[in-house]
Amino acid sequence: EDWEAIKEAYWTQVKAVYARINLFYEDRKQLLAEQLKLKQELVEETAAFINAIEDNQTVKSWDALTATLLDFQERWKTIGFGPRKENEELWGIFRAHCDTFFQKKRDFYNVLQEKNKVLIQEKKRIIAEAAQYKDSTDWKLASEKLIQLQKQWKNSGNSGQKTEQKLWQEFRSVCDAFFNAKQKHFEVQDKLLEDNLTAKEALIQTIEKYALNADKKQALQD
Repeated sequence: EDWEAIKEAYWTQVKAVYARINLFYEDRKQLLAEQLKLKQELVEETAAFINAIEDNQTVKSWDALTATLLDFQERWKTIGFGPRKENEELWGIFRAHCDTFFQKKRDFYNVLQEKNKVLIQEKKRIIAEAAQYKDSTDWKLASEKLIQLQKQWKNSGNSGQKTEQKLWQEFRSVCDAFFNAKQKHFEVQDKLLEDNLTAKEALIQTIEKYALNADKKQALQD
């Protein structure tokens, strides 16, 4: 007698469960689609960012670019998964873009390393030439030569963080040794000139104070 009522109640519950299941998967499907779209947009943003990188970069600018790329990678992690197949395809594309970026960065540093090798040799040459005038007492010639070498050093560029400061200290010590000796030499000369001037002024005062004897014969003897 109750069969129809029980059957209807049963299928009502079953349908409710299936409705909840379907709603869950629909929501999940929508979420995965939204996350996939975010990843697609991120891939496009990353590609545009890498394509916009110009050749005339510096170490400082590459540090800033790297920070941006790492931020893209962190954003990828936080977005969440998309549909499995599409997610794997997008990940492959995104990873390829990242590989392209880091290859560009490696190429930059490889070129920079070769340039630095040339600069290091040039700066060692400047140091060796400067050392020739370190103990010179030809103050005019040595000063001119060292000033020229200082200009060459300034115009040569930076040879890299690992070597630039060390080479600069070596070059500066050579220049300081000469210019300190030059300063000391001329301080001594100035002191001698000052002493000579004092002696001459004292002699002038002595002459001015000298009273000539009225007796010419005696004056000549004095």
